[in-house]
Amino acid sequence: PIIVAISDDRLGTADDGHGEDLMQIFLRGLMDRMTLPDEVVFYHRGVLLLEKGHPAETVIAHLCTLDLEMKACTESLEFYKKEPAAYKIQPVPMSEITRDLLKADRVIHP
Repeated sequence: PIIVAISDDRLGTADDGHGEDLMQIFLRGLMDRMTLPDEVVFYHRGVLLLEKGHPAETVIAHLCTLDLEMKACTESLEFYKKEPAAYKIQPVPMSEITRDLLKADRVIHP
């Protein structure tokens, strides 16, 4: 399996606005691929992308309609006091995300 692991709400460490734009472009790019990942996992600050009203909400909702699993770390959701806006995102413990990552053939970490 191929897993995309998203641990932040932006790409890179400087220029926050640019990093947020790059993350949006990355997520939209996932939708355009002929070969989708098997799973997308969100943990740490990555769960911030899942909040209702976030600029990524439309893209995330569209990803949820595709044939892939979407998971969010329950510990991170609780820490940031967030709930996923899209219904198809499964809240799972970090231990399950860790297990999935260890079983993956490829992990893509933007």
